[in-house]
Amino acid sequence: VLQEVARRLIEALPAPALVARLGGDEFIVFLPGADLDAARALLGRACAVVAAPIALGDAALRLTLSVGLVSARGQRADGVLKHADAAMYAAKARGRDQIVAFDDQVRKVIDARRELMSALVHLQEHNRTLFDEARTDALTGLRNARALDEALQQPVATAAVAFVDIDHFGRYNKLHGDAEGDVALR
Repeated sequence: VLQEVARRLIEALPAPALVARLGGDEFIVFLPGADLDAARALLGRACAVVAAPIALGDAALRLTLSVGLVSARGQRADGVLKHADAAMYAAKARGRDQIVAFDDQVRKVIDARRELMSALVHLQEHNRTLFDEARTDALTGLRNARALDEALQQPVATAAVAFVDIDHFGRYNKLHGDAEGDVALR
């Protein structure tokens, strides 16, 4: 299927167009000398050529393309690729089988996603902290009963469990109070 799509793209986009496979099912098309309108027309033709059924044994596979388009004028290669990729995902989000040019609306979506990702990373870090705090004894910094319960749920080949108690520490608490006992434990 990839070979047939590549053949059809090359057929629909003659030289000086360059068709390259990025990986998976993604291709990149470089159209030297084409402005956005000319590129949109060429790519529209390519979409129509690729949409023709591909024979696979007794079955026929019908494909569509989601295309992200960007002008390369005055931009660095990494920026062009990033913007074309963003426009392609915008085409997918808008229902697939279409050509979307990178514009301010796509840029706003990228910025909103960047903010969401930043918030997600912050929440994940906060959740990790809460997860650890919920399994840590505040006085000693050791793992607590919740962590022990979770550990005991894990299958192990062999194990031993011991309870350890500080002898006569209760007297210290009774003599100095629980708050001072907590200080001593710390």
